[in-house]
Amino acid sequence: MSIFDSIEKLITEHGSAAILRERLEKAKEQYALLEKGKADADAKVVDLDARLLKLQQVNQRLTEQIRGMETNGNPVLKVVSTMPDAEYTTPSDV
Repeated sequence: MSIFDSIEKLITEHGSAAILRERLEKAKEQYALLEKGKADADAKVVDLDARLLKLQQVNQRLTEQIRGMETNGNPVLKVVSTMPDAEYTTPSDV
């Protein structure tokens, strides 16, 4: 039994059924749109969570590589360490 069944029964049993039935149909349409919007938003959240996890893994791997370079006395790190902090993300990293 949907949330609108009892309302529909009430409309049928009382006056102005045609007008109220139209309003109920409009409310059902709006509710369906809201449900679809929520489902779309939920799917987007799942997608973004997966992308975040992948980026965190890439970040972890790169951090470990940098730490390995630091212990080997890599001269490139001297240049990189003078650069301002910034996030560099490319679609190929994702």
